Amino acid sequence: MIAAGIDLGSNTFRLLVARIEAGRPLALAKELITVRLGQGLGENRRLSTAAMGRGLAALARFREIIAPHNPQFQRACGTAALRLADNRTEFLRRASITLGLAVEIIDGEEEARLGLTGVLAFLPRRALSQPLLVVDVGGGSTELVLRVDDRQPLRLASLPLGAVGLTETFLQRPLPPAQNIRDLTEHIEKVLSLGLPASIGSTPDQLLAVATGGTATSLAALDLDLQHYDETLIQDHLLAAVVLDQLWQRLVAMPVAARNLLPSLGPGRGDIILAGLRIYQVLLRLLAKPQMMVSDAGLLEGITLSSMPGSPPG
Repeated sequence: MIAAGIDLGSNTFRLLVARIEAGRPLALAKELITVRLGQGLGENRRLSTAAMGRGLAALARFREIIAPHNPQFQRACGTAALRLADNRTEFLRRASITLGLAVEIIDGEEEARLGLTGVLAFLPRRALSQPLLVVDVGGGSTELVLRVDDRQPLRLASLPLGAVGLTETFLQRPLPPAQNIRDLTEHIEKVLSLGLPASIGSTPDQLLAVATGGTATSLAALDLDLQHYDETLIQDHLLAAVVLDQLWQRLVAMPVAARNLLPSLGPGRGDIILAGLRIYQVLLRLLAKPQMMVSDAGLLEGITLSSMPGSPPG
């Protein structure tokens, strides 16, 4: 069976067309387009005309890519930016026409569950026996899922920490002043401290932190010094807290234009990478964890799998 999943994120729109084999989506076509749909959203809770135009252009491109594969199942999901925007209805109408498929908005908990679904499909078997905290730092929010084992209910949280919003609030200047960085760090610490699932405290030693999404994979690509993105090298890569600190020192000293020239980062990722990186630094410190595992698979794969009949709800 062939399925297609589309993730309309706050920073990027992503497409996966895949053949589903043994519960895994095996890619036939993938596309990622930086749309920055959530740009300026914090000011008036409205999607800008320019952002909507970029989004519609991306969806038109996705429709062209999907067509020759003729998937039996498709699902398109919008996340934090569309949850927040007061003018989302008009965009959703135009997006559904452009794509030829209804676009639905999923809440933060479903987003977190779908991210976990995608991660579990590709996580190494040895990791499945450990308590997992799956974290996805997106453009508009951060989703966390604590999975202790198959018998206990999931603990989910969707937090208002997004790389786009934090950048616009705290890091607008090309080389952010020290006070702005302190304010950013304190804000992240406050939100994470309140939002981390309380039951994490009962399994601190065995807990495996798994990071998914564009921020995490970009950091892994930087650590690996990749000239071209290679998902086989990103998947299951271990990122140490000390490496994150080294990456911070390197990136914070670079102007945005220079960061955007790094081959390891996708288009426009250099604009927002500092805010996303800071979330992971603070998270590992709060968890007292020396490292986290990176998963290339996540929300997009979860959306694709959920398009099939009989799949559990997000």
